[in-house]
Amino acid sequence: MQALAAQPPSMTRSQKAFLVGVAAAILLLLVSLGVLIFRPAVILGVRPGSLGHSVQAEVQSVEGSGQCQRRTNSRWICRVRFEPDPGSGGPLFDYGVVVDSLGCWRATRISRARSWARPPTDPAGCIDLFDL
Repeated sequence: MQALAAQPPSMTRSQKAFLVGVAAAILLLLVSLGVLIFRPAVILGVRPGSLGHSVQAEVQSVEGSGQCQRRTNSRWICRVRFEPDPGSGGPLFDYGVVVDSLGCWRATRISRARSWARPPTDPAGCIDLFDL
């Protein structure tokens, strides 16, 4: 006769439910972290400093943040510095910015460009973790 192979004990229903619950909690945590990293405005809301930093970075990569003021729930006015050369102390430009519920925005330059400074007229982007 063959010896019966020892079979591992099977899990009870409560153990399976516990493992499913732990897996669901881990998945929820990972999704929440992903949202916080890539679209923090969904959780934290749109903040003037975060939006200003995002617009400033898209207009021209310089240190510092633009200054934004809320006009309505989704409309903002942002003033950013355009520096083609870092440290050149370029001029300030105003942008009308529309922000959606995910923290993504599109802007339109509303102040006139100077003859030597040509910042982007219609930049767009999204607030991310680096803008907080």
